[in-house]
Amino acid sequence: MVIKEIFTRDHLGRFFVMKQKGVKWSSYYKTIDALRPLFHKSEFTEVITGFYLNISEDYDAVRILYFVNEKKVKRLYQLSEIISSKIIWSR
Repeated sequence: MVIKEIFTRDHLGRFFVMKQKGVKWSSYYKTIDALRPLFHKSEFTEVITGFYLNISEDYDAVRILYFVNEKKVKRLYQLSEIISSKIIWSR
């Protein structure tokens, strides 16, 4: 993913990726590897201008804080339908 410029008028949002209760990724880097396909999807890269990952110390959840250009917010909600079918989404 090529990070585009993030502007002060960009919107900040978040969503959570969680494993089934009691199930964990084996390490910090395995967590990132599991999410890597999401970050390379064209649906993600065309809307998101940047993001931060916060991985829980138990490796069972990730909070993704993201920036989206104000002109792409509507597309983001369409994208949320795609993502929510695979992970837990929090607005």
